[in-house]
Amino acid sequence: QPANTRYLTTLASACYRHGDLARCEKTLSPLVHGGQAQGAGQFFLAMTLAKQGQAVAARQQYDAGTAWLLEQQPGNRLLQRLQQEALTVIERPSAASP
Repeated sequence: QPANTRYLTTLASACYRHGDLARCEKTLSPLVHGGQAQGAGQFFLAMTLAKQGQAVAARQQYDAGTAWLLEQQPGNRLLQRLQQEALTVIERPSAASP
């Protein structure tokens, strides 16, 4: 299901967790920049970019994901935990593990 946004976000999250940052970014960037993936996709892309040393882009994705979360799913505890993880990685990209 290569055109399914949920599938691709899940694939990218697995890539991130496995340490394949290049594939995670390659999978998520077109979705996020095309407006197809919000929330989890933005947080995983933010963490990936932070680990790749792209601090400004990482913060932009984190901020966009946070805005989406607050507007669309403010009570989603799973996304809130992912948001917290992303913030930790952005603040200390070399100290956090995938």
